Amino acid sequence: MIIVLCLLFLLFPSTKALALSITVDGVRLSRVYITFNEDNITNRHIDFFIKEIKHVSDVRIVKQSIKSSKQFITICVKRTTPPYEFAADVAKIKNDGFLLAIERGTVFIISAETLGLIYGLNEFMELLGFRYYMPGPYGTVYPTSEIHVSKQKIISNPVFKYRSVGNGEWSLFAYRSNVNIVSLPEHYGKRIFGIFHTFDMLLPGQKYSHEHPEYYAKRKVWDLINDKGKLQLNTSNPEVIELIAKNLTDLSEEGKYEMLTLAPNDHRRFDMTFKSLKMDEWGVPSDQKMSKRLFIFYNEVAKKYKEMGGPLPIRIGAYDIYTAPPKDKALKLESGLIPYIAHFNYCQLHAIEDENCRPNRRFSEIIDRWRNLSGNLFIYEYAYKHNWLELPWPVYVHAAQNIKYYKSKGAIGYFTQFSGENVFSNLLNYYS
Repeated sequence: MIIVLCLLFLLFPSTKALALSITVDGVRLSRVYITFNEDNITNRHIDFFIKEIKHVSDVRIVKQSIKSSKQFITICVKRTTPPYEFAADVAKIKNDGFLLAIERGTVFIISAETLGLIYGLNEFMELLGFRYYMPGPYGTVYPTSEIHVSKQKIISNPVFKYRSVGNGEWSLFAYRSNVNIVSLPEHYGKRIFGIFHTFDMLLPGQKYSHEHPEYYAKRKVWDLINDKGKLQLNTSNPEVIELIAKNLTDLSEEGKYEMLTLAPNDHRRFDMTFKSLKMDEWGVPSDQKMSKRLFIFYNEVAKKYKEMGGPLPIRIGAYDIYTAPPKDKALKLESGLIPYIAHFNYCQLHAIEDENCRPNRRFSEIIDRWRNLSGNLFIYEYAYKHNWLELPWPVYVHAAQNIKYYKSKGAIGYFTQFSGENVFSNLLNYYS
């Protein structure tokens, strides 16, 4: 029976519902005017909104854009939007948060940034009863009864200044997940150089390794065991430190980014010469084996970078065998460096604050150590991994609790791996 129902679901996706009435604070809509400041991305989302409204109702919609320095959308039964006193409320909007105010036959969406308008429009669609569990018709749930939205005012500010779910802009457009970094169009959101692993982006082996093999890890014997991935940089080489600092400075001066990322390549392959090995701490947990050499490298790069006039903050990778700060508590972190901490090789099935979960107790200790070294943190989470083999993996049950925890520890940014490849197997777990 279940198989038959699933087949019917696949063969007959959600179809257009009967024309529903839409009432906004006691005013039934028949024709509305959507007014917004001229902007291509906002226009794209308004077009989507109109398409969805037409799918469930016969409301006639007129779209009109005007030139304005203010970020706003109004949806009103009158062509001319009535004035709304919002100065005190606008002052409460932080970063790309938004104000959503609903009065008789009128909806106001106001933000300091363009993306905030999109988030506000998403919120209004939620109030109307639209739900998007995954991209496409199979994941779209439309309202099925008459729609009534009451008078209300919502001021919504993001928990994190920087947010990303996966690497693609489909996360914004298809899931309406209120992300604001990575591959959004260049003039929107928060631009950060690099997702995580950037050593080879900053000093490409293909470009330099032939003439300068000394820039890269030496590990001929060790590569008999592991030669997967690209060689790491030789982090003890002063020329490498100088070049990395110079390349980061050049990136900071391009005017495209708000933050830069400095972290080793994936798959380990670190330098195994005596000079590097003697920098490491011995007898430490596995998540600390390479921490000291990288901590020193990050600091040395930061010093050079500041000498060269680099103005932007730099996320520094803390992952795998360099997740924890060094054991040596005498070491201090240079200003302008933001630990970018991966919740990897710990526990995804329990809340981080669960004291009965030994792996997460360790991770919580690491978070506290990094917090003592830096006022700001950036988090790298895992809502998806290739080695989960696209099977259901409901790690989302503690997501809200963990997010509150990260915020309490000074996190300013949150990135999580995510893929559309296993969305159908997880389905409703992706919606919150």
